[in-house]
Amino acid sequence: MAGQTAAGYSPGARSGQAACADKLGNAWVFGGTGYDAGGNYDTLNDLWGMRRLEWGWMGGDKLANQSPPAYGTQGVQAKSNKPGHRYGASASADASGNIWIFGGNGMDSNSKTGDLNDVWKFAAYPTLQWTWVGGSSKGGGAPRYNQTATADPGARENACTWFDAAGTLWLFGGYSKTQGYFNDLWSFNPTTHRWTWVDGPSTTAGQINAGVYGIMGRSDPANTPGARRTQAVVLDGAGNFWLYGGEGYDATGRFGVLGDLWKYNPTTHQWTWMSGDNVVAAGAIHGAKGISNVGNKPGGRKSAPLWIDRSGNLWLMGGLDLSNQDNNDLWEFTPNLTLPLPIKEVQLEGVADGSENRLTWQTIGELNTSSFTVQRNTGGVDFSDIGSVAAQGSGDNSYAYTDTPPPGSSVYIYRLKMQDLNGTFTYSNTIILHAMAGTGWNLYPNPAGGSVTLQMKDDSRLNTTVQLLDISGRLIRELIITGQYQTIDLSNIAHGIYLLRLADGTTLKLLKK
Repeated sequence: MAGQTAAGYSPGARSGQAACADKLGNAWVFGGTGYDAGGNYDTLNDLWGMRRLEWGWMGGDKLANQSPPAYGTQGVQAKSNKPGHRYGASASADASGNIWIFGGNGMDSNSKTGDLNDVWKFAAYPTLQWTWVGGSSKGGGAPRYNQTATADPGARENACTWFDAAGTLWLFGGYSKTQGYFNDLWSFNPTTHRWTWVDGPSTTAGQINAGVYGIMGRSDPANTPGARRTQAVVLDGAGNFWLYGGEGYDATGRFGVLGDLWKYNPTTHQWTWMSGDNVVAAGAIHGAKGISNVGNKPGGRKSAPLWIDRSGNLWLMGGLDLSNQDNNDLWEFTPNLTLPLPIKEVQLEGVADGSENRLTWQTIGELNTSSFTVQRNTGGVDFSDIGSVAAQGSGDNSYAYTDTPPPGSSVYIYRLKMQDLNGTFTYSNTIILHAMAGTGWNLYPNPAGGSVTLQMKDDSRLNTTVQLLDISGRLIRELIITGQYQTIDLSNIAHGIYLLRLADGTTLKLLKK
């Protein structure tokens, strides 16, 4: 009987299930592909809960591949409601003990199978009833990013979801058979049932969204993990999100199993690459069992569980490695462990001047630094080495490099590869410069701090308006262009992604750090 736990009850063997734990420590498992009550192997929609080390069947069908689902009326709880069978869904528990399910690949109300974008809430004890609270009952489509009331992450599977302390549901990444791999970040309001696009790119179809790692241990508004699925995520006591590995794209745009660890601060809206490799196909370095070392790393793996203890240390176990083999190794990560960096601090800046892009950077605390390799990207996947500057090797120093890029691109993205004497390296912050000759304008520095300068090629835009908008299109401020070098004050706005819209409709992307 649904709702009862007993020592003899057990869910069938399965994979691709959604799983989570509630605030009381009860375990929950939904769906996946596996064996039903009759021993048949197919896609499932049964929900199981474990209390006091005993399993109980809580809802859904005993037999696999039952169709169609029963959505009922959106926002209305009913005994007859049930999500359809699916795999690759995401599960999270809120503070009240309700279980929330998002998406996956399964059957919609038209009995068609594909990726889904529906959101469900299961009210545990005492009702044991489902409510369809968001998304489409007829299968989901592409994401809708630049919307307000109708914003939606679109259909996807193998994303990760979690609740923060304020009761907001978050979602990152995942995969869609029509859109590809995602590295966007969304929040969902359980009261209004509305999504908000928070961070990450809004382009997926046909795109390879590589990671932007920056410098290990340092946050930067340009940083973002590469697009991926089957990653692990956990929330720490300070409200930061920690993300590990999965299957997706590295810093070079190569696809494979990842072994990188990231932290996201929802207050500053910035990612920090904390540990691991910024390339795929990197193996584990185990070191001595039970002894922490900055060189240790689990290596690339997907579908591994991640959790956090009361001391704030992260724990990771198992998962599928580079050879698609199961692992049973257990790892602990201490967040306050000092990271070995060849340079304590570096800030890359630049300005477009006619056909040249002039780059400058200052370092603080160089130690055993060998050289700086200047890398350029023209909006594609890969960065290319375009030059090298020898390092002073120690102390605080200033450097410069002038690039004369080939014509044909309106945007140039730069970063530094900073090489240490022992062969290790890290990357600087990333900056974006625009070609004056092709566009008639330039925006620098970008990312910006307390202010940004809008440089105009001529006087044709004088006395016209420029609007500063947030990523959702909300107007922050508006001003009149009074000169070819227009300074815009950013000191009183929060960190994040913004847009500058000129009077002719030209829209420029700005990162406030």
